[in-house]
Amino acid sequence: TLPEFRMEAVEFFLIEDMAERDPQCYGTLWIKPRRLGETEKVMSRGVLIATKYRKSWFGMQNKNDDDTKANFDRAEVGAQNLPYFFQPQLFSGDTPQKQMVWRFPQQMGSKKIDRSLELGSKMDFRATKTLAYDSKRLRYYNMDEPGKISPKVMNCLTAWGVAKLCLSMYNGRKIIGKAALTTTIEFMEDGASVKVMQQFW
Repeated sequence: TLPEFRMEAVEFFLIEDMAERDPQCYGTLWIKPRRLGETEKVMSRGVLIATKYRKSWFGMQNKNDDDTKANFDRAEVGAQNLPYFFQPQLFSGDTPQKQMVWRFPQQMGSKKIDRSLELGSKMDFRATKTLAYDSKRLRYYNMDEPGKISPKVMNCLTAWGVAKLCLSMYNGRKIIGKAALTTTIEFMEDGASVKVMQQFW
């Protein structure tokens, strides 16, 4: 069927665009009800940023490793089905398992490869661990469902502190990347998960 027009989606992307343009903003925190499609929107935004800017890295985490892989698979399908004129050269094969790397193959027959023309971006996912992206440089980061992650599994506030350094240079003095944190909130660990999200807010 034809897609529905939803003003909520328009507002979502307007706010995301506003965050991207603000040099003092690290990104957005979306605390929401279920089934709004925020994860799909963020995945599409991550693919857009990774394929729009050279040498960009789109990284993602979720409440557990299986859900992170599922998000990656959804984003990968979207990236693979972009119109041909939007699709950059993909190095990691037709069906990437852990990352998509948009760069030229190592060899293209006897033809000399001009590396300055390749996109050089990538998209991947990491385990639900606090230091998963430590010391990396990210252009876009998605922590999905931090309100459902038990503090015993991962301290989301500490993980966010690590991600902020990955999205900035000079020890946080210049922001070079953006994040989107999307979540519903579960009452876990006698309310510890709610307290974490209150601190985020």
